Amino acid sequence: MSSSRQQYQSKYNGNGSRQYKSSNQQAQQQTMSPRGTERSRQKVAQFDIKSTLDKVPLLSGLGKTQKRQLAKELITKVYHVGQDIMKEGQEGDFFLIIIDGKVDVKSSKAGHLAYLSDGDYAGEQALLKATTRNATLTAVETTTCLLCSKHTFDKIKKSVKFANREGKKRRAFATQIRRDDMKLPEVEKKPTETVEWILECVSDNLLFLKLDRDQKERVVQRMRLVHVKKGEPLIKQGASNAQTFYVTESGTFDILVDGVKVGQYKRGGCFGELALLYDSPRAATILATSNATVWEVNRNAFRYEIEQASRSRNEANV
Repeated sequence: MSSSRQQYQSKYNGNGSRQYKSSNQQAQQQTMSPRGTERSRQKVAQFDIKSTLDKVPLLSGLGKTQKRQLAKELITKVYHVGQDIMKEGQEGDFFLIIIDGKVDVKSSKAGHLAYLSDGDYAGEQALLKATTRNATLTAVETTTCLLCSKHTFDKIKKSVKFANREGKKRRAFATQIRRDDMKLPEVEKKPTETVEWILECVSDNLLFLKLDRDQKERVVQRMRLVHVKKGEPLIKQGASNAQTFYVTESGTFDILVDGVKVGQYKRGGCFGELALLYDSPRAATILATSNATVWEVNRNAFRYEIEQASRSRNEANV
């Protein structure tokens, strides 16, 4: 094991916060490590890490060599029932992939948000910059994860930048995500007043809380206006592979849970943010009760623009 991996393993306790341990404590933790359990070893061995890394937009610019290096640097960690993996408001400096288990996602403002399970990932924004977590992740069953620290990511990123300077792999890290793969909508230039109105609507939305002005504007410019007919369900409860977030421009929508109306959205109402944060089924049906229009953005466009903004800053600092 490399010294950086040893340092990273030794500095995290069960809830993802920093904790430097003595040699005896480290030895005890290694004895209890998930690598010491047959089930965890089998799950990690069977898990297709490459395919999961390929799905993370933030890592799309890494070449095959860098992704293989990253996969080797990932740390296996087991969380037990009731144990916090990430805590809202704490500084985040690692990204995780769930190999096996189930995780509850909640925030102090919205309560329960989603469940994550095998193949889901979270915390990737912590690899780009120092930021606080916008939700708490808690294991609801024994959960095995692979963790990547910001230190590890930065080390691999620097190796790519070095390659760029040497001219060997000039686009290894700066390669843009191909639009065909991402299925990105075209940018629709909007009047300033429209952009400002949408920004005001999303200002306290969980999805946008940690974004800077540039990132928010990029996402807003990717939004497109969609017309919805009265009686049409824009979102259906339980639908999987949800990928779209909405801001209501006009009209009204009922919020239905198990067929019971629990609320209503009107002009300025925002919904669907869980689809951009996590791969989770829709929690409610959103039914148009009048002819309506909404601004929509899908997960790929959202993550693409956040990544592009961060990448532009990184390149400016090289």
